[in-house]
Amino acid sequence: MSTVPASAQDRLPYDRPTPVSGIELVCTGIGSSVRADPRWETYPLKVEVAGADGQFLGNVSVAIEQDDQTLVSVSCGGPWVLARLGPGAYTVTASFEDQSTSSTVNVPLEGQGRLILRFPESGGSVTP
Repeated sequence: MSTVPASAQDRLPYDRPTPVSGIELVCTGIGSSVRADPRWETYPLKVEVAGADGQFLGNVSVAIEQDDQTLVSVSCGGPWVLARLGPGAYTVTASFEDQSTSSTVNVPLEGQGRLILRFPESGGSVTP
């Protein structure tokens, strides 16, 4: 696999670990069987993108920064971006339909850091 520059906005393939600027990323989260895949639990960072009623949103762009330096910037057709990062504080920005939101997340030494980025003005209503 080739390494993609940090400034690339190429869409990541679904469910396939892909190195981008030396960081292994996965675009995933479409379907309950894929979300239950135990491989995803091994990634130190899971970013989830959600809409107004908490439903998952796809076709997002995600950038991960540390110390004001962009480490990766990618597009994902699914609602999850997983990253194999070292422990520390990161700022994650997601963009969806001309909107963006960001937050900081701490990646732990062990386990998984989880960040849910919400777009309260996006997505349809969830039918019970």
